[in-house]
Amino acid sequence: MGSYYESPFGTALTGDYTIKFSVSTLENLNLYIKIEKGPKSLHDKIPMEEHENIILYHVTRFSNGMNQPHNITLKTDYMYKFYIGRVSPVSIVNSSHVDTIYILKDPEGIKFTIFMNETLTIINDVDTFKFGTAIAGTYQVNLIVHGQVQYTNIGYAIIEFRRISELVTPNVTVIPDPEPVNNTHFQKNVFSMPAEWSTGILVFFGSFLVVIGVIVVKNRKKNYEYHERINKFKGDPKDKE
Repeated sequence: MGSYYESPFGTALTGDYTIKFSVSTLENLNLYIKIEKGPKSLHDKIPMEEHENIILYHVTRFSNGMNQPHNITLKTDYMYKFYIGRVSPVSIVNSSHVDTIYILKDPEGIKFTIFMNETLTIINDVDTFKFGTAIAGTYQVNLIVHGQVQYTNIGYAIIEFRRISELVTPNVTVIPDPEPVNNTHFQKNVFSMPAEWSTGILVFFGSFLVVIGVIVVKNRKKNYEYHERINKFKGDPKDKE
């Protein structure tokens, strides 16, 4: 009692929609139904500063196995940001899911496979990736959907992010050391070993030093006893006088 459930639904077509509710219960009950208009699909997931750089935006109703191609003009040496998300709910009772194949083809016909039977995230969430261009021209975007439901609405957008050269941070640029005057190159060899090896080597050399110490002590003791015996054998010179 007093439980409420919310299910977002993103539209792909404008028009009149029919909503059907069915209830299976042993007793009579009253249902409270409220429909609110939310934000434009995906726009609440795309940062505000990127909205003005949207070069492609669509919400499409996909049937199982449907391919939706788009031709777009992209610049060279630019990084583009892609958003894709399912905006219509799928029944969780049947464990249904929606898989996508996302392929980009550049102006020379080279294919770049981004998704291959990738399961989209839950509704009202997005998958995102970046793609950098090497040449300018018309690119073909192919989005193929395979789902366990008859239809599903999917929103997708492409953002012109920024020039790739602007993404390089000068602070992390590695500047090589200047060469010596005599053009002699010194090579720095760095050797690393596992921690277990280091421990074993320390134990080995430590044991070795302990053994040497024991031998030295025993030899000194034997020499001391030997000289004591010799002194006793010779006796004290004063006693002989």
